[in-house]
Amino acid sequence: MSAQSALAFDLTVNNKSKYDIHELYVSKSKSSEWGPDQLRKDTIDAGKKFTLRNVSDGTWDLKVVDEDGTECTIEDATFDESKEWTITSKMLERCDKFGN
Repeated sequence: MSAQSALAFDLTVNNKSKYDIHELYVSKSKSSEWGPDQLRKDTIDAGKKFTLRNVSDGTWDLKVVDEDGTECTIEDATFDESKEWTITSKMLERCDKFGN
């Protein structure tokens, strides 16, 4: 195993909301630009999970966009181990109401 692979982790997005997630973006924390859509043309259907592999260690910002175009962002997520991020309907509805 190389040193680089030892510093890569998995992020499991657990969509426990009633909304399908259509986009998932990741960027280095405090960056002004998002990386590419990690889902490409896939979705994370309501009640399903998606695992993003090989997330480098460090601090990242994450953004999801649901079927209605609501964007929800989590900032300063530290990756020093594999993690699971659970998305709920309440979380997405709060993001829609307050604009993130």
